Amino acid sequence: MKQVNLPGHAENLAYPVTALNCDWSAADGSVKGFPDKVQQAAIAGTARGFYYYKDRWYIVAGDKLYSWQSGSPVQLASGITGADRAHFVPLASHLVVRVGNRIYTVVGNTATLVSALNAPSAPSRARVEFSFTLDTDHGGSATYSTSGDTFTLGDVADSEPGAHRFLGSSNIASGPKWVSELAVELVSWQDTISFRHPISFELWNDINSPTNRRAIAGTLVELPYPYPVGAHYVRPLAPIQLSSTLGFRFHIRHSTTWRRTVRARNIFTPTHYALTTVQSGAESPPVYFTVTPDNSTGTLTERYFVQFTSLPSGTWRLYRRDSAGVYRLVHEGAGSTYTDYKTDADLGARLIVNNPPTDGAYAIEWNRRCVIAKGSKLYISDAGAFRFTDDSEIVDVQDEVIALAVIRGQLYYGTEQGWYLLYGWGDTLTTAQVHAEPPPVGFVGDALALRTGGVYLPGVGVDDLIRKPLRKTLYAANRVLWLTQQGELYLRFPNGKWTLLSGEYMDALFHGGHLWAYDSDMKEIYRFSGDPQTLLLEWTIPLESPAQLYEARVEGAGAGTFDIRRRDNTWKTASGNLPLRHDRVEHPYYELRLRLTGTQ
Repeated sequence: MKQVNLPGHAENLAYPVTALNCDWSAADGSVKGFPDKVQQAAIAGTARGFYYYKDRWYIVAGDKLYSWQSGSPVQLASGITGADRAHFVPLASHLVVRVGNRIYTVVGNTATLVSALNAPSAPSRARVEFSFTLDTDHGGSATYSTSGDTFTLGDVADSEPGAHRFLGSSNIASGPKWVSELAVELVSWQDTISFRHPISFELWNDINSPTNRRAIAGTLVELPYPYPVGAHYVRPLAPIQLSSTLGFRFHIRHSTTWRRTVRARNIFTPTHYALTTVQSGAESPPVYFTVTPDNSTGTLTERYFVQFTSLPSGTWRLYRRDSAGVYRLVHEGAGSTYTDYKTDADLGARLIVNNPPTDGAYAIEWNRRCVIAKGSKLYISDAGAFRFTDDSEIVDVQDEVIALAVIRGQLYYGTEQGWYLLYGWGDTLTTAQVHAEPPPVGFVGDALALRTGGVYLPGVGVDDLIRKPLRKTLYAANRVLWLTQQGELYLRFPNGKWTLLSGEYMDALFHGGHLWAYDSDMKEIYRFSGDPQTLLLEWTIPLESPAQLYEARVEGAGAGTFDIRRRDNTWKTASGNLPLRHDRVEHPYYELRLRLTGTQ
């Protein structure tokens, strides 16, 4: 008696076989029905792809994008054109979904469309000083009265020559933190006594605390007799920090009237700015502009703050170039006006100019980056985020990209001329052709699919057991998955045997130790459980010379049906519990055709 091992699906084996829903994973070589399909979700619309990211499924069906955990799926987006396959790229903080003419970044139940944003118009700007009002009296020996925008201090008849007064401000802290110059204006004075000693004013800290107030060194301004009317400046050696406890001590010899408004100047005048807008969480390209000097030399010798008007509606972000030449965030706001009072130390995050592609033909994850193929360009994002800045690359290749693959951490792209390896980074980025046979159009996977069928693995060679155009390949720890462009789903087990799963699928993946597949016809997602289902095996044993079958036996357990094709093309059937046997079957002289169905 001749013993024949059950082969997997392989056309070039000595005994070709059709293996449907067969699980070949048993170490002892036995075969059983592939685990049963458990329906997970039914989604209306043409199946286009699915993926599991963090804590839920993301599904593209018809023109809609859904998320799904349990119960009814949640619609995240609609109006997606076409019926092409969706590509999913998991990154650190979000999932990238490329489908139709759109790219989405998705977190939880929020999908943000990546769209082309225009830079805003430059706002109007003017150079201004900051001013505050001396409106808080903290006591002193001088008389004190106010009238409109002035206050008057007067000496009193006592044994002390001259008098003093401490004055603060209720709005001194509403502007900048640091200033380099303060201007106090003397309006008028009256000579009522004969002594012609100087009068003065000085900056004090803790002005509101009589026991703790103290003068700030280097801020005393003395006005000799006759006292000059007009603005007088405090120009300290180091910048002064404005706060609610800062104030002035005035010492006078006569009746003097002062302007209540004190003007402050900046440490320097900022020159270079950038402005962006924020729409649906995405930041537009910036518009760059300068604060133009208004003197004939073209230099900025004044120390002004910058006031902006006509800022765009919605949310905007204003950036300023710091002393190191880096544009950093000044403010994010939504009003139409803003005044920049900040120093370099107060600036925030640097400006990141992000110019992502808004559509593409294919997408794949590589080295924690999202790779988008669009025409003859490869857009490679920053690591961990769909962002295109200094850490990204845009690569021009020699032909239109029609396929993508990542194998052992290496990125490959396919054109009509064949497969190419992309290696290096930045100035050293280059390509090398690795296989001359072109890929099937639209292939994205972890092998190099060949148009005539099979795949090529660098360092391993060509595996051409299934000669059909492929849509996707996946390599798990113990199984290989090939999905053809016709929707056939093949699995290869560690023992090298192949099986074909019943059904037509748009997408498939391994997750949580199970195989998942998205059925193209039923519009349902299936998890293949651990419970076996019925299998089908059909194969032909060629005979070198005419022979007659005396007995055929199928060993195993469980119920099933064992068929042998007779010479008249009918089948002789034996059903029941395995083992099953046939005696004396008149079959075609030079072949024996067998079929095993219905068994688990």
